[in-house]
Amino acid sequence: METVSAKFYKAALTSALNDGTLDPEISIETASFCIDNILLLLQFSYSTEYYKERMKIFAGKSSLSHDEKIRKEIIYFLKKALSK
Repeated sequence: METVSAKFYKAALTSALNDGTLDPEISIETASFCIDNILLLLQFSYSTEYYKERMKIFAGKSSLSHDEKIRKEIIYFLKKALSK
């Protein structure tokens, strides 16, 4: 499963690098790993009471009921982190 995800992230980042939207100083491999870690922890945040409580502490008490807001903010964060 991780192999498929890693290939997808690396291809998307390579495309962004070729388009000039990815900061060329960023390692595609490390960025792929970071993206996967963020999404993995997001998955965990919905899986157990411990991670649900953790998400509430960091993202706010209503975060679990605002999936679209969380999704948009994570994408915004990643774009800002990876762009020039």
